[in-house]
Amino acid sequence: MTTTTVSSRQTGKVISQIVEANQIISLTEPSVVTINQPAGWATGYSRSGDDLTLDTQAGTLHYNNFFSAGSSTLVFDDGAAPATQAVFSSNAADSSLTPVFTAYHPATASGPVAQAAAVQAEEGITFDPITGDDILYADETSGEITITGHAPVSAQGGTIVVTAFEDPAYSYTGTVAADGSWQVTVPEYDFSGAPNGIYTLVAALTAPDGTVTTATHDVTLNQRPFEGYLYFYSLTGDGVLTPDEQAQGMLIEGAFINDSGLYGDHYAVTITLTDNTNAQSFTYTTTLGEDGY
Repeated sequence: MTTTTVSSRQTGKVISQIVEANQIISLTEPSVVTINQPAGWATGYSRSGDDLTLDTQAGTLHYNNFFSAGSSTLVFDDGAAPATQAVFSSNAADSSLTPVFTAYHPATASGPVAQAAAVQAEEGITFDPITGDDILYADETSGEITITGHAPVSAQGGTIVVTAFEDPAYSYTGTVAADGSWQVTVPEYDFSGAPNGIYTLVAALTAPDGTVTTATHDVTLNQRPFEGYLYFYSLTGDGVLTPDEQAQGMLIEGAFINDSGLYGDHYAVTITLTDNTNAQSFTYTTTLGEDGY
């Protein structure tokens, strides 16, 4: 019998366990999906949008939102051999996939990602969430991006190189500190020319003894401009300002949404009121909330 355990990638807590030959699982957050079978039990992989489908010796497993923001991790652990992680290319979309299998080192079962990274520091290279959520927006790629993580403390003084887009031209170098932490800096606009999508960063650590260790980390580029509709709610209820209403403070309200249903939260909105009679203008600035308000 096949059991799939879904755990939060941030906290390590178990979200659900499913015992079925054919499974359809909707992931609601970046997760670690662990299947109690060896890696060879899966016979094929395919991607459709953000969804991952596995053909197996027993049936079909379908994971909705596997490749969505933050991405999830697929692990095979039959309890006999060491756990194995399937790493997928960031360039594949709506197609069959051929994963690369690497040893999987689980993070701590509780606590935030930063604490999990510290626990793993003696086992290999880890990345911290980039910009906090592993999603890069246009305003973030237009400035410098700092990528951080941890390495074994024994690798102090070692060199770490993070490469993006499988292109050496996008390689960034740093040094492992005494506590095992490391960081590299991506110059402004280096990532801004890439299309939206999920990309895999590869970190290569060369320790002082010459040993080379690698690790991968997915990041989502979401630089799509927010093109849509800005609505005003009716001002003062009827759209007419009486002298009494003009003498008071006024709340101007509205909402923004585009054709893709994106609200553009945290984007600035500037409102200009023009007094045509007296040739005066007044400008006010606010920020969109998560619901576009």
